[in-house]
Amino acid sequence: GVLFVEMILLVVGILFALGVDGWLERRREAAVAAQSLELVRNDLVQLIEQTRELEAYNRRMLEAIALVWSAVDTPGLVEKDSATFEALVVMRGRRTVRFPRAAYEELVATGNLRALADPDLRAALVRFYEELRRDEEIILRNNQTFTDDLLGGLLIGEGLVISLPAGRTDFSVDMMGSAEAVRSEYLPVGATFGGRLWDLPPGHPDRVRLLSATASLSQAAAVHLVLAGGAREGAAALIDRIDATLTSRGEPVDEPSG
Repeated sequence: GVLFVEMILLVVGILFALGVDGWLERRREAAVAAQSLELVRNDLVQLIEQTRELEAYNRRMLEAIALVWSAVDTPGLVEKDSATFEALVVMRGRRTVRFPRAAYEELVATGNLRALADPDLRAALVRFYEELRRDEEIILRNNQTFTDDLLGGLLIGEGLVISLPAGRTDFSVDMMGSAEAVRSEYLPVGATFGGRLWDLPPGHPDRVRLLSATASLSQAAAVHLVLAGGAREGAAALIDRIDATLTSRGEPVDEPSG
């Protein structure tokens, strides 16, 4: 009888120890997952700031497009003025988007995503980052199609606009870097406004093509504005959910900047 009781106690002790080990392991995984969530939250705060910058960039793009459209869609020759030239430079630019996602990818790679207790939060994270990847791909393809191939090929490749400061022969539009550089360094020394655009009569096929390319770029910029706004709203909603999760665990939560 004593031996039987000892065996029972031994089995109970082993089961208890295994249960404690399992509980401790689950606690450890939950703590690691919470730390990972904090890193994801930091990425989301940075992402929100990037979406604001993207929106500001595309608003400037739309302003430049409106100016170029007004200058080109006229009954006379395109006026050789610095504002039109500067707007064409802005249109030739592009903003490459790489939203931060390192913390989320680590969360997935380490398996800590599965350790999150809230299945709805897990699903929301997966859905948000899948949509974010799609948005980045859309912006990349728009930049390649409209800015690089269509507009860049038309303005630079076909010589529609080649503007050189006086006395410079080693200069290209791609070297400008920004409209600010054009304004502060190149235009004051006397831009020559080279290229065919300024001498094309109204209704010329290349002026019509430029208007078509401008309209396409306008649509792309408008789409980028919508995508930036959607990403910011999605990131803000995720931050709220992460804050609620961390608060329920007693974790300190920093207020997002801005």
